Amino acid sequence: SRILFPLLTLLLRILSAASRLLSSFPSCRLPLIQGHTGPITDFDFDPFDSNLLTTGCDDAKLRVWEVPDGGLTANCDEPLVTVQGHGRKILYTQYHPAARNVLASASTDQTVKVWDLASAADKITITAHEDLIHSLTWNSNGSLLGTTCRDKQLRIIDPRSGAVVSQVQAHEGSKAARVVFLGKTGRLFTVGSSKRGERQFSIWDE
Repeated sequence: SRILFPLLTLLLRILSAASRLLSSFPSCRLPLIQGHTGPITDFDFDPFDSNLLTTGCDDAKLRVWEVPDGGLTANCDEPLVTVQGHGRKILYTQYHPAARNVLASASTDQTVKVWDLASAADKITITAHEDLIHSLTWNSNGSLLGTTCRDKQLRIIDPRSGAVVSQVQAHEGSKAARVVFLGKTGRLFTVGSSKRGERQFSIWDE
């Protein structure tokens, strides 16, 4: 106890000094994008215009925001564009890598939509899934979409027609699997789990 008491006294003095130091700085609150009516579930920056940001939300809406050069200087409450078409919350959003104003989104309504943000319209709705979609990705030139799903299937989809080009069981385990295209290699990389719950990855040809 002879040692403990001086240590506690020293600690209290340090905490008191730190509190006085922090209180001497002016409060600094960063400006926010805050025009959502529910939790933000995903976001993606426009690859052709880094000032444009699209967010997906729990309210099933996509919103496009403009972030000025140098960043926000005040809170942003009004999006440039708001689009709605999904029946339930949006899970994933991803811009097309090679076409302006084209974005894909996946929702808990088990659909994938391809949007033309310039006209605020969904151009195609893909209904190839019968369970929760776990991930969504474009290939390098935007000619294909890849998805994983709770049904353990890896699907490669033609986004122009909505047709499934190929489909295979990605992993046997129940943990959510994820997929990405490996650049221009013509291959995909998935992460999932085995029946015993062990983490595993696989590489697939398109």
